[in-house]
Amino acid sequence: MAATPRSVDFMGDQVLAGLSNGTILELKNVLSNPAAKVCEIQIRCHYDGEAWGLAIVDDPSRCLYFTSGDDNTILLFDAEAKKCIGEGRI
Repeated sequence: MAATPRSVDFMGDQVLAGLSNGTILELKNVLSNPAAKVCEIQIRCHYDGEAWGLAIVDDPSRCLYFTSGDDNTILLFDAEAKKCIGEGRI
């Protein structure tokens, strides 16, 4: 993991883990098939949740935007997929 877990919750065969860097991970198939478990990032944000900058990508075929924050990163999001699809350090 990229950061320390700060909170954990589970329901059935799924676990949500909140990390100290503002990320929420979803772990699937944790109990029924541990070898096949899937770890997927559900939410990715800046460390303290502060976004200092926002820029929308001018592309009619995709809805993308960048954010910058107090953690010295730039994140690229796909609004339709509701996912962070890229990251860079400043």
